Amino acid sequence: MLGSEIPKRGVAIFCIAGLAGCMSLAAPPPSPDRTPSCQTEGEATSTSRLLAEELQRNVNSLPLFLAAAKNTTMHACNASHTGISVELLYGFQNGNQYSLKHDPAIEWSEQHARLRNPPIAEDPGQLLSRAEQRAFGAQGCGIDWQQPGTVPLKDGLIEKSWRGKVCNCRASVRHDKSGGLMELSLSSAC
Repeated sequence: MLGSEIPKRGVAIFCIAGLAGCMSLAAPPPSPDRTPSCQTEGEATSTSRLLAEELQRNVNSLPLFLAAAKNTTMHACNASHTGISVELLYGFQNGNQYSLKHDPAIEWSEQHARLRNPPIAEDPGQLLSRAEQRAFGAQGCGIDWQQPGTVPLKDGLIEKSWRGKVCNCRASVRHDKSGGLMELSLSSAC
């Protein structure tokens, strides 16, 4: 059974029903009849196929997906399978991308919203906090949102990151040289 093969906490990052507040930051999610089917890459196992199907059913309600999908249409989806792990990559007409990766063998999950066409109406930290609550429930994973770390990266990029106390969770925001938002991410490994 899927439930016995895939740790529930890892899948929770991507599979919990939508937050009521998410809808205020994005246009309505793409309807199923307008959402392209994902092209499959790699050899899908029965476990990875079931995981990919479940993730695809629930992606339209995830805060970071909604940020990438805001005011645009989806034009592509790829599902890559490696063993029992899955990576979904969604491309949007405005150049934004959303990816989510899950490897049930090591209880690792990661999602990224790459924004080529900012801005988003909501503070990036608040948006990541919503994603954290979606993944771990109302208490989140113990991220102290008042204590970010800031790191300069190559090419003038700046990353602000937060670490949680549960499942090695980590959230980050990357900005370009001018301070424009480039990427939001949330990851965990239980």
